Amino acid sequence: MVAWLFIGILILGLSFFIRLICALFSVKIADEMRQHPVVHTLWAMFGVAILVFLFVVVSANWVHSGPGKGTEIFNNLEQLQNAKEYWAHIHNRTGAVEVTREEIASVININGAHWIRPVAGEKYILNRLNQSPEARLTQEVEGRPNGTIFRFDTNGGLEIIVPAKTH
Repeated sequence: MVAWLFIGILILGLSFFIRLICALFSVKIADEMRQHPVVHTLWAMFGVAILVFLFVVVSANWVHSGPGKGTEIFNNLEQLQNAKEYWAHIHNRTGAVEVTREEIASVININGAHWIRPVAGEKYILNRLNQSPEARLTQEVEGRPNGTIFRFDTNGGLEIIVPAKTH
């Protein structure tokens, strides 16, 4: 219902601008607009509302162009975790097994690459099979200082560990 209302308002608003342009070239349409000023004022309000709405929608899309770097780092960690689990499954391994980058690279294929591409120069640490992989920042990212660690906690939630400040 709301969608149909929006479409109707959009058509009314756009038709006002078309009529306004036609009034510039037609005396008859200009006279009609002078004879019915209330109707054309309401019509103009719809037109202006449409322009404001379109401006807000378009300008809002210019502000941000995708997920933040922190989100991309967690996505990379999730891919590493999935690769570790897949590697463990196909090699029938469990527990505190050391997993190397070379072993995981055999099961990772991200856009033709066999390793995670860093988002902001972070370093990825695989850890043992029963531990979550980590990403350690090598520079400040989104206000988080160098040395911050991104990883999953024991319940699978996201965890960010900020290094203690030294004086």
